[in-house]
Amino acid sequence: MTENILLFLFNITLSIGLLLFLMIFVTKKVNKAKNLKHKYFLLSLFLTHLIFSFFHYILILGKKVDANNYYNIPKNTETWFGVFDTAYGVGVEFLFFLIYPFAKMGVLFYNVFFFFSILSLMGFYKLYLFLSESFDEGEVKLNWTVYFLFLLPSLHFFISPVGKDVIIFYALISIFINLKNNNFFSTKNILNLFFVFMIRPHILFFLVFSYLCVVFFSSKIKLMYKLVIIMGIILLSIPFINYFETILGVNIFSSKSIELLFEKFTRHGDRLTEGNSNINFGDELFYVKMFAFSYLPLFWKANNFLQYLISIENVFLLFIFLRFLLTSNKWVFLTKKAMYIKVVFLYSIISWVILSQTIYNLGLSTRQKYMYIPFLYIVIIVFLQERKNVSIAYETTINKLN
Repeated sequence: MTENILLFLFNITLSIGLLLFLMIFVTKKVNKAKNLKHKYFLLSLFLTHLIFSFFHYILILGKKVDANNYYNIPKNTETWFGVFDTAYGVGVEFLFFLIYPFAKMGVLFYNVFFFFSILSLMGFYKLYLFLSESFDEGEVKLNWTVYFLFLLPSLHFFISPVGKDVIIFYALISIFINLKNNNFFSTKNILNLFFVFMIRPHILFFLVFSYLCVVFFSSKIKLMYKLVIIMGIILLSIPFINYFETILGVNIFSSKSIELLFEKFTRHGDRLTEGNSNINFGDELFYVKMFAFSYLPLFWKANNFLQYLISIENVFLLFIFLRFLLTSNKWVFLTKKAMYIKVVFLYSIISWVILSQTIYNLGLSTRQKYMYIPFLYIVIIVFLQERKNVSIAYETTINKLN
């Protein structure tokens, strides 16, 4: 009885501490806003995240879903390192490893959920800072595209519970900010890269490969350094090739092996009935899969309220992307912007192309597309808001050539 009371008091105290930290954090961010409009925007971001995080918590309470399993499995594991079933210990096993000591100390699920929700909110504020500082004039215009992206209900719904997505989201935006500040290989950023590797190794590969490609094609880089980069890409590929062969059982140098892997994803999707969201795109072209991965479900594929809500969001996301495609001078924009913007854009495209080829379930694709959607649309928003300056730069370049 006494132990239960102490456990209750411990968790109540922890909840109050997390709540105070949240209030102080949000207050500081709001107070730093440049004007009243931006203050209201940051408050709206906080309230949106709070509402949909709480909604997600209520929705999964007592159910056998991933977020609950991420807490219950390590809690019921006897030893800390007993959570590792493979030699690699990456992915969900590393998440078990992180949660294990808190679960064993008696931190209840709602407090672990609260912590992950706060971490994701911190990521959203970092993302807003990243957007603001990506403009030539240093200030974002709060038009409807900015409001839409940052107040997207499904974005807050899926990047808030206990899970890998929260850690990946926070680590990625931290990496991009450090890259912007020329601290890609700083000690602090190495830790972020480590977390990305331990949660999703392929995301780290996409990220580092994008960085090396942008550096390689930079006109400021000498030939000797470019040869070093090529060697770096080769060395980087070795552990990932081993990883794919061991974990996924696929030989990346064999087209037949890769084809069998995609067939495996398709068969797995046929067995799933998660919200009737299993889909079969096995025979479709890669760009059809890309469209499906980012912009389905649309209305004709929606089967419940949540899918209808997501379909509305997808229509607007598609509209913004089409507007980006149909607006000229994208190449001028990318060439004149800083290196980190190019890395973010290339990472987003690579992630989109490769992840979309594994599509078999709308629920999973809706969650996983947020590994690149926020970052891709940050670049798009910056481009759309600066396109007038881009047009002037383009005309100036043409006049010089003539």
